Amino acid sequence: KTATGKPSNHIASTNTCDDCHSTTSWSNVRVDHAAVTGACSTCHNGKTATGKPSNHIASTNTCDDCHTTTTWANARFDHAAVTGACSSCHNGSTATGKPANHPSTTPACEACHRVTGWSTTRINHNEVQPGGCATCHNGSIAEGKPRDHPRSGNACDECHSTRTWDR
Repeated sequence: KTATGKPSNHIASTNTCDDCHSTTSWSNVRVDHAAVTGACSTCHNGKTATGKPSNHIASTNTCDDCHTTTTWANARFDHAAVTGACSSCHNGSTATGKPANHPSTTPACEACHRVTGWSTTRINHNEVQPGGCATCHNGSIAEGKPRDHPRSGNACDECHSTRTWDR
């Protein structure tokens, strides 16, 4: 008599059954993750097996972008797989946030920074918080007020707009 093969709902795995099953108790399974060939999320979906915890960062379901089956807790972050806003982790407690000398901007890091080259910025002046112009436009980081500028404080946005400087 020939034994039946894997059922259609079996997890994607090698055909070496004894990686997970024993001949004495076929239904008593110990999963050898090295024998699994499918994506983690096919089982780790909260139904078949524990899925992402509620406090997991917003990311794709490609677990192995950041995790390995041998050291699950020590994640290496592939920021390209993160789907949430940078500031949801880079808030100063979960991960390093803005440094103290960062210009006064909205929390939308991705408006000026790229995950592939963090130090390369493209300035998006629409993200600067009111009163924040002078943190960069101080004559040292970026051009400041010209010598012939009327006497005023450093709240540039009281007279100027980031869309058209000659407001």
